[in-house]
Amino acid sequence: MIFSFTCKDRAILAVALLASTTAFAAECTPSPQLQAKLRAHPSAETYATLGQYFGDKDRHECAAQAWASALKLQPGSAKFAYMLGLNLYFGGQPEPAVDALQESLHLDPTQLQTHLLLATVFEKLHQSPEATAEWRAALAIDPSSPLALDGVAKSLLASRDYPAVVKLLRPAPDSQGLDEKFTIDLALAYEHLGRLDDASTTLRQALAKEPSSLQLANTLALIDLKAERHDEAASLLEKQYALRPNDLETQVDYFRVLVVNDRRDMAHPLGKTLLAKAPHDFNVLYLNGALEREDGEYDAAKHHLEAAVQLNPNHADCLYNLGVALARLHQPEEAKIHLEKAISLGWNGPEIRYELANVDRALGDTENAAQQMALYQQETRAKEQRTLAFSKSAQADQEMHSGDLKSAVLHYREATDAAPNNPLFTYKFATALAASGNPTEAEQQFRKAVQADPNFTAAWIGLASTLARESKIPEAKDAIDTALHLDPDNAQAQTISKQLSQ
Repeated sequence: MIFSFTCKDRAILAVALLASTTAFAAECTPSPQLQAKLRAHPSAETYATLGQYFGDKDRHECAAQAWASALKLQPGSAKFAYMLGLNLYFGGQPEPAVDALQESLHLDPTQLQTHLLLATVFEKLHQSPEATAEWRAALAIDPSSPLALDGVAKSLLASRDYPAVVKLLRPAPDSQGLDEKFTIDLALAYEHLGRLDDASTTLRQALAKEPSSLQLANTLALIDLKAERHDEAASLLEKQYALRPNDLETQVDYFRVLVVNDRRDMAHPLGKTLLAKAPHDFNVLYLNGALEREDGEYDAAKHHLEAAVQLNPNHADCLYNLGVALARLHQPEEAKIHLEKAISLGWNGPEIRYELANVDRALGDTENAAQQMALYQQETRAKEQRTLAFSKSAQADQEMHSGDLKSAVLHYREATDAAPNNPLFTYKFATALAASGNPTEAEQQFRKAVQADPNFTAAWIGLASTLARESKIPEAKDAIDTALHLDPDNAQAQTISKQLSQ
């Protein structure tokens, strides 16, 4: 063998190369014309023609054998190595495909399509760091490549590097916006950073241009639900439901919002319809079970929720509802298992503590029951404070929009008092203070915001602007430098930086 591979690579590709000398006479028989050409001129180009012939017929194993023979005769061809890797991959052999594609890049590292394909193969093999490196290499070759952008964005989301996603995908002020999938990636990054308003604004702007987009609407509805804007989520999906009354995904999303909004008069009939239409769909089973649990139909709830858990054993709310149904059916041991698993998966509402307290009491564990009841009372107060904070912040948002700064400052203050560790509320409060002519307190609040979230670019910009207003120029420069480090293309930060340098 004359490939310039390592010994390991040679071993992996040996099968394909050996087959190329034996299998063409049997299952990989080409057309009579190609057979004659191969006998007369067994050159690299002839084998390449043969590889193309089999590839066009989706006979990728035969194509791989042909391309391996072509590469054996012409080992310096990056194209032949790429085509070998391509057909190995589509022929269900991703591991040897990696070696062929890496050899192709060794011969010519500037091939965009090879980096993209190699990244895809690494994703298939669940080798995320290697895939990310190839997505980035592709992006370096073509910064506008949609596949490379999507690959890098997805890898950054998977690694929870949300500021990097924002930096990568946020469009320039004079651009026409992002494609739908990039818009959703950007919105999800904002959501994970706690910047729900930015996520919502990004999606609403995109949806205004593409009002029929189901993915944009669904993602925005979920953001609205998380931000406690239940009516807006319901209105949004009601429009989508009217556009697609027979689309299962739209029906299920609309059903979910009806359940969350406690619109039982509409949720019940839709839920029954969906059970008949999709009896094995997780969300259909789970949401019907949740409705039945709330209505006291515990046997039906148990039946549907157990089926849902079989499909998705790690859905916290489904486990919570099943635990409650089992508790009401006087099965405390099973109820405790599901309730505790729901907590381990992140279900942190006070209600679950109350249910566990009752289950522990039924099991005779009075000590743990008392601990759970204390947690219930503590978390109930925290939930009430969060609800108050969202309400006050929403009220202040409207007042800021109408120019009533005095009222906005008052209600943002109440929001931050209720949720002192929420960087978004603190940032909004600081912005209102700065606008109302109180830079000293605005500085304090901006500092709290960036302390709570060091990646909050807008808060760093607000802090820099406020410090400049207070003539604290060195500190302002440090703050704006941090903002530009987080987001080098931010036009507002660039403007302030230039002003501070004059």
